[in-house]
Amino acid sequence: MTARALMIIVRSVTGTEIRPGTELGRRVFIDRGSAVVTGETARVGDDVTMYHQVTLGGVGWWHDNGRAVGQPRHPVIGEGVVLGTGATVLGRVTVADGRVVGARTLVVRDVPAKARVHPRPHLRRGALPHTPQGAIELLRRTASSGSW
Repeated sequence: MTARALMIIVRSVTGTEIRPGTELGRRVFIDRGSAVVTGETARVGDDVTMYHQVTLGGVGWWHDNGRAVGQPRHPVIGEGVVLGTGATVLGRVTVADGRVVGARTLVVRDVPAKARVHPRPHLRRGALPHTPQGAIELLRRTASSGSW
């Protein structure tokens, strides 16, 4: 059985689509794998945790057509990274080792060391003030919006 045929069977049973060309490290943990999708040229390091609805994809033909033939177009995820529920990482960007990408976050640029990425609060409906009470409310909303 070819890798592509196996991927189709697994996708139909689990809802998870790991493309045959994706490089997965050791001990990658996909918690509730429903709707997890990885691109053909994505690379995922060791000890990565991915929650449901994570996408590691390309940015689309309008951008990818400008790439040289054979040049990778999907993300590189470092070791020990946590990708929260609904995180979307697009293009040939790198998420450095040990980073956390929060739930419902769109990443289209490299995530450097010592960075933590989360949705911008002022872009969400019902943005919260920058006060201790606002921080507590933000934590309550984030914690209830999906697993980390």
